[in-house]
Amino acid sequence: MLPNVLPDEKQSRARHFSARVGRSNPIVVNELRSAAARVQRLDLKALEQGYHGREATLHREIRDQYPRLTIGINRTTDTSSVPTLDPAISLDLPLWNRNGGPIAIMSG
Repeated sequence: MLPNVLPDEKQSRARHFSARVGRSNPIVVNELRSAAARVQRLDLKALEQGYHGREATLHREIRDQYPRLTIGINRTTDTSSVPTLDPAISLDLPLWNRNGGPIAIMSG
């Protein structure tokens, strides 16, 4: 029922329109109801946030299967207190399982 804030004529038009939409296309009505439920129900919001968190973790695990390149600078001194700066490049190679275990756990 619509509240009595509309005049009678507009209220009857609104009822007629909502009845026509409900009969003609039930898919639209179901989509509107499910969208309203996703917005209003806190348990569905919590499930959706949990799903997005798991997806982010899975994407991180997939990204970790590729080599990780680290670039840095090493500062050293010798016995005569002469400081030197040296470039450092490191490449982690996942040779054996390519991070398959954590990916299988997260996608299961």
